Amino acid sequence: MNRLTLTLAALLTAGAAHAERVALPNLPVSVDAPSLLELNAGGISKLFPGVNRPEAVLLTGDQRVVMSFEWRPTSLRTTEVGTLVQQFPAVLRKQVPNLKSLTQGALQLNGTQWAQFVITAPGKTGDVRREMLVTSAGGRMLILTISGLATDYTKNLGTILAFRNSLKVN
Repeated sequence: MNRLTLTLAALLTAGAAHAERVALPNLPVSVDAPSLLELNAGGISKLFPGVNRPEAVLLTGDQRVVMSFEWRPTSLRTTEVGTLVQQFPAVLRKQVPNLKSLTQGALQLNGTQWAQFVITAPGKTGDVRREMLVTSAGGRMLILTISGLATDYTKNLGTILAFRNSLKVN
């Protein structure tokens, strides 16, 4: 076990494995997360030391794939979500060095339209896979980022898809 894993284990919310639909604190979203772990505020600060921290962070049971929610003050109307699918890839190509692949599309999850962006880039120990889902919630931009090594994403695919497909914007 590496040092980060041990540190994260100490910062997990008590009783973190959820068995039913949970509303995430300070976010207009609820999810089914039966086998996911939720980081507390201290854990989020450790994992995201910068100023722009997500509001909520969940981890797969093996702590290899991170799912983070950001509810940005940036205005985004429901009707604008579809235009992100065409506009945002150019931004990602400029911001992500050595981008290996980028796919984009639109998803409908429990009645809410999401723009989806999946990028793969080289990492220190293998390719990193990041999936960003973006939608409008309360007129603001809500972003879910699912991030991990491509191999770890594949190992946790069933859990990740069940979680992603359970997303419900309140």
